[in-house]
Formats: sequence, structure tokens, C-alpha cells
Amino acid sequence: IEQAGGGRLYYLISSRMLFPQPQIEPAGGIRIERAYLDPKTGKPLESAVAGQLVKVVLQVNLPQDGYFIIVEDQLPGGLEALNESLNTTSHEQSAYDYEQPEAYSWQELGYNNKEVHAERVSFFISELNSGRHFYSYLARATRSGSFAALPAEVYAMYDPSVWGRSASGMLTVEAEP
Repeated sequence: IEQAGGGRLYYLISSRMLFPQPQIEPAGGIRIERAYLDPKTGKPLESAVAGQLVKVVLQVNLPQDGYFIIVEDQLPGGLEALNESLNTTSHEQSAYDYEQPEAYSWQELGYNNKEVHAERVSFFISELNSGRHFYSYLARATRSGSFAALPAEVYAMYDPSVWGRSASGMLTVEAEP
């Protein structure tokens, strides 16, 4: 650091070190587990093949009712989440029935909104009853290799005492034959 001129020089130097960890254990008051499944059979996957679809299922066990909850899963390097909101397939259009509630209301889906980002998928839930809940999304295996899967998290947006994380894991993606 060099100073030019007669004024005072103020500076701050900070650093951050990240140490490799073989495994991150689950923690917090809310239990969350992640599973990678074959979308056709529903069976757990030991590994995936590049180009293959993978169904990611998050199981949340909430000990008490919660409000303004986020369920968030960090994608391992070899997966890319599919964004269903970009579906461009034609659908049959029928007359809207004003007497019936919307077909895909948040009560049916179990969440208010789902956001798909490059590195994570987040589910937003305004009210969540105690008990077991499942959230899922599809991802495509894109690159071969062995990838660390950071823990999935569940937390209340306005209450830091409501929180939990899953264990970390590994996902292996094999090259296409």
C-alpha cells in the first residue's frame, strides 16, 4: 500500500480461509434430508450418467408450525436444475371456471413460489404445518466427475431460531457411454 499526498491513509485488510471438510453433519432444530432418485422408477441413484434426468427430493420434518419458510438446496457441480416455468410446450386451453379455485394453487403444490438459479433451487412457503413435507425438482446431469453436494437448508425468513440443514454428500456423474 502506497500513499501519495499529505492526507491520512485509512485501510483495512481482511482475509478468509476455507478448509476442506470431508463431511458436514446435519444441524439445527428442523430435520431435512435430500435424495437423488431416478424420475422413472423412483429408486435412489448411486450415480448418474451425463445427460440423465435426476429427481431431487427434499424431505422436511418440521417440529412445529412455521411461517415464511424457505427450503433451499445447493446444486452440486454436475447438475443443472430444470426450470419448468420456461416450458414452451403447447397446452390445451379450456374455458376458465370462475366457480373453481385455480388448478395449481399453492395449497396443492405445497409452496408459494419456486425459484431456480444456476447454483440453487429455493421453495418459499408462507405457512407450513408441523410434520413431514416433500419438495422436489428435476435436474439434468451435465458434466462427468465426482461433485460435493453442500447441505440443503430450511429456515424461517423472520425467525433465526427456526433453522436446520442436511448432511453434505457426494454425487458422481459418469461420462456418456
